[in-house]
Amino acid sequence: MSSRALLGAIFFFTLSAAAYAEPSWNDDLTITESAWAMQDSSIEAATKAGKAVTAAAVAEAASAHADLLTALGRAIGTEDALQAAHLARVAAINAEKDAKIAAIHANAAAGHSPAGATAVVATWEIEIKNASKDTTWKDVHFKTTYWAPSGTQVGEDLSGHTEYIAIPPGQVVSIKFMEFVHSQAKTSKIVIDGAVIKN
Repeated sequence: MSSRALLGAIFFFTLSAAAYAEPSWNDDLTITESAWAMQDSSIEAATKAGKAVTAAAVAEAASAHADLLTALGRAIGTEDALQAAHLARVAAINAEKDAKIAAIHANAAAGHSPAGATAVVATWEIEIKNASKDTTWKDVHFKTTYWAPSGTQVGEDLSGHTEYIAIPPGQVVSIKFMEFVHSQAKTSKIVIDGAVIKN
């Protein structure tokens, strides 16, 4: 093969490779909006614990009310009295369920705030746009970095965070997630550092 033909073949294959290059999330995905807020999770735990105590008190009162109406219904013996007693018992059962759920939430919140420690949670709300015309991206991975008021870096999520979502071509998707941060974090940055093509 002549050198001219060889150059032509190389040029052809180079153009072909460029034409069929793998799409890049770095070219297609951009964060169009981002906002974050910090919350002391011990406050959240205390709030949920308070709700659990209130729900338990409501359940106890509903149960006592149902007991009273049941006793009256049996004593009076009318259909209306028995129906009222039945409805009160159902309300008491539902109140007890609500109290159990509130207690579960309170325990879960307390688990994120160990005794003697203050855990601070950052809640991120972001929007991501997929500028591609034909590629759907999924499983978007983020990295976050935090700085103190002095400018010292006080946190970087080395493992990052993945949102298992799909972003169709030309679409904007809203995402919300939470992570633990240093209590003195004042400013932050979030970047996309990976995504997968959805087949």
